[in-house]
Amino acid sequence: MKRTRPYSPQALRALRIMGTLIATERKRQRRTQKDLAERVGISTLTLAQVERGATGTEVGTVFEVATLLGIPLFPYLDDTVVEQTLSLLPARVYPSERLGDDDF
Repeated sequence: MKRTRPYSPQALRALRIMGTLIATERKRQRRTQKDLAERVGISTLTLAQVERGATGTEVGTVFEVATLLGIPLFPYLDDTVVEQTLSLLPARVYPSERLGDDDF
């Protein structure tokens, strides 16, 4: 039995928007689902789920389909700023050791 979990309305809306953008752009480019699915390396069923905004589709698959169609993933973010910010983050985070009992 497949487990389901609840998703926030915002997440569901984002999936529907991205799916609609993907379907609209695919049709604008006059590409068939079969053609695009083969290019991405997924089934036409999976592509149909992406276009419907299904919650079970891997986010990497959704991003790959959008990228192949030329849909910007984060148009409001400047790539340079993102790269600079990411370069400031540590490569690995280690858990801090408790220095003492701070229970009151």
